[in-house]
Amino acid sequence: MMTQIAASIKNKFAFKPIEVQRYRVTFLPSNESFAWDGRYRSLLELAQAHGIVADSDCRSGYCGTCVKEIVAGEVAYTGKPAAAVNSHSCLLCISVPKTDLILKA
Repeated sequence: MMTQIAASIKNKFAFKPIEVQRYRVTFLPSNESFAWDGRYRSLLELAQAHGIVADSDCRSGYCGTCVKEIVAGEVAYTGKPAAAVNSHSCLLCISVPKTDLILKA
């Protein structure tokens, strides 16, 4: 009986890894493309880690300095943008890809 309870508890709380979606993020005009694998907190971090020059200031979606045009694809925001952004652009500092993505950086 105790063995069954222990096994039940173990199964209930077993670690289940979160599956990270993998996308391609391409920055224009350089046409450099990188895999998105969830390692970075935002598209801004991905860009800067690979030497893509992307202006930024607040890193929290307030100032709008990092706004970039979306050529193709979709993003999701990790926080609510305070800066005004249209549907064809994104704030790199608080966005992650929802699909393969092409950005003018």
